[in-house]
Amino acid sequence: MVAEGGASLDGADSPPKRIAVWARRAERAAPWILISAIPILVIPVLLTKSMTADEYVHVAAGAFTLETGSFIPNWEQPPLAKLVAAWPLRWMGIVSGSADPDDSSEVKEAYRKFWFENRLDHDAILFRARLPMIPISMALGALIYFWARSLYGSRGGTISLAAYVFSPTILGHTGLVTTDVAGAAGFLLALRLFWGACQTPSAVRFLLMGGSMGLAVLCKFSGLLLVPVMIVFLIGSALRARFGSEEHKLEIHRYLPRGGAGRKASLRAVGIVLAAALVITWAGYAFETAPLSRKARIPKNKKLAVLMYTNPALLKAYQFVGEKLPVPIPSFFRGLDRLRKHNRHGHHAFFLGERSKMGWFTYFPVAFILKTSLPLLLLLGIAGITWWTGKGKRPAAESLLLVAAVTYLLIAMTSGINIGVRHILVFYVVLIVLLGRLATLNLHRWKWMGIALGLLLGWHAVEAIRISPHYLAYFQPLTGGPSQGYRYLVDSNLDWGQDLQNLARDLEQRDSPEVWLAYFGSLDPSIYGIKYKPLPPDEEVEGWVVISASALQLGVVVKGGRVGSGDAFAWLRKHEPFDSVGHSILYYQIPVRE
Repeated sequence: MVAEGGASLDGADSPPKRIAVWARRAERAAPWILISAIPILVIPVLLTKSMTADEYVHVAAGAFTLETGSFIPNWEQPPLAKLVAAWPLRWMGIVSGSADPDDSSEVKEAYRKFWFENRLDHDAILFRARLPMIPISMALGALIYFWARSLYGSRGGTISLAAYVFSPTILGHTGLVTTDVAGAAGFLLALRLFWGACQTPSAVRFLLMGGSMGLAVLCKFSGLLLVPVMIVFLIGSALRARFGSEEHKLEIHRYLPRGGAGRKASLRAVGIVLAAALVITWAGYAFETAPLSRKARIPKNKKLAVLMYTNPALLKAYQFVGEKLPVPIPSFFRGLDRLRKHNRHGHHAFFLGERSKMGWFTYFPVAFILKTSLPLLLLLGIAGITWWTGKGKRPAAESLLLVAAVTYLLIAMTSGINIGVRHILVFYVVLIVLLGRLATLNLHRWKWMGIALGLLLGWHAVEAIRISPHYLAYFQPLTGGPSQGYRYLVDSNLDWGQDLQNLARDLEQRDSPEVWLAYFGSLDPSIYGIKYKPLPPDEEVEGWVVISASALQLGVVVKGGRVGSGDAFAWLRKHEPFDSVGHSILYYQIPVRE
């Protein structure tokens, strides 16, 4: 009804109702606004950050594979992210030269020509290669939102998405051609489809689950950790259903031993999953079929070696299998073997003032705390407390997500490759999905809690905006912030060689002085016009010293393409830097000795 003069009698246009309408509209628009913010936040990384150590190989290897069909170079990383980065370049006429893939010197020369003798300069090529990484990150954000929304409602989905979008670690690696964000996306997708199969198992769902597992492995070899995650969850949930409440029983339990579906049905389900995973993985390697090796190596085990040499027939059979017998996806198995050897031999790393080649058991949980914003840690803590105390909604899928997070982290903690928190991005995104449970709290009863959660999310966003575009160098405030990060962690946590062109600009503003330089990266600093003298290891110098944080803490000298290690710059750590570039390259002024 409308009264005389046009005033509303039923209050339909009253301010509170108009506010409620606009609030609903904002809630519906928020996910799209947040996902659209990812390219806005990441483009500055593409424009200002130099090539990182791994990108030099990843992009060139992807282009080399497209040109030659060989997956041999860069075996240690699966091909999908590299091919996604290199494919648009091919359409632009930016291609790699051909070379014998078994000749490492020829491959290195092909890489060099790809970057420095192509129709565009190396920075222009890199910018275009990085662009496809943004849609992958946006797709991962959408997956996080929809899964969290299915568990906790639209507000829960928005909370999780906001936490993801403004995570400096996520933003830093979204802007680079690496396998990490793609690996997290593939892992989470496979986990989501596995949960669907747990609820309503069917041949189609098993097919989708297996295919997504293959996709996850093509993104990053850590996708294989889906297998132990799924096994632990199935065993744990079956025991919980058997000895606990019937409400914990899942439909997929019928396919377990003594579950009721029968042995044939169980074997058929496993067969569908394995076949789908194998086909997708094989397709990602272009259905490659070849012998495992051109020359089968005699086992290092002395007993096996003696057995081979004393049994010619056995030796011939061994050589035939290794050198002549075609097998599917040999590059996949070679890559796994290369990764196994890398993990066994370790990797030079720095952690809280210590140096080691075999890593530390506590590396990843501590690195996670150091590299995650304080408000996000507080939000995760609140979510954990509410889960532990039974507050709010507790969907069944939370058990799977918790098992995935804990299992993945525990396995990562045994790794001998401790070079970056990026290796546990799966742990990040799984926790971020779980963060949506904050929306299930009774915020009408505790209004102060709603205000506090909003302020923490806002603080989290401000942290990301303040550090832009130096997301890779982010350290939370209790560490002293990014300027003090080099005292705790280096390598891809802080300094991956990404600030070389920013160093050139900074030196130009300082009238381009000649400096002593130790740079941790794949490029020659002279390509940006930097005037420098190589900083000699284990030798004190005077004047301006510019050094990458990773070189400072790892004692690494890159010379002639060869990496020598040792604590080469221990003398320099006795001094304090007076400035930095991007928080990753440090300036020192060494006084003249009297």
